[in-house]
Amino acid sequence: MYDYARFAEFIDIALRRTEEQEAKLRILAFAAQTLSTHSWDSIRDGALALRYSALTCQQVGWHSLTCMELYAASLAELRNFSEATRLQQDLLSAKAQSGTSEGSGNDAAERLKAYTQGRPWRRPLTAREAKLLDNEKRGVIESLSGNPEELL
Repeated sequence: MYDYARFAEFIDIALRRTEEQEAKLRILAFAAQTLSTHSWDSIRDGALALRYSALTCQQVGWHSLTCMELYAASLAELRNFSEATRLQQDLLSAKAQSGTSEGSGNDAAERLKAYTQGRPWRRPLTAREAKLLDNEKRGVIESLSGNPEELL
């Protein structure tokens, strides 16, 4: 199975090789989202997701809907559903008032429902991830062919 250690190594390499601040923030946001919402238990780490989302939001601004969503997902992964629910409700209200498409798009309501039910929201597996998982259950080990984006 693809695990947290491999993902953390991928993020570390990406951050070290990236000089542009905006690109680093996108990497941190991506990492926070993955660490808090990935379907594979072996990849998630709520504490690190919260740290990455907080770093991102400190730089981008806490008013950003994307930051609110990242932080809410991280809180939910840490089982702080009351605060995750509050942030997600704020996000949905802000989206409705502004008419913006920033943030989770169509799954914002699904995230809110999950948080109010006391469970973190999980991103559905991609077709590639589902195939890897199925193959692993059957004892077939398949490489990611050196493409880290396939891990996600």
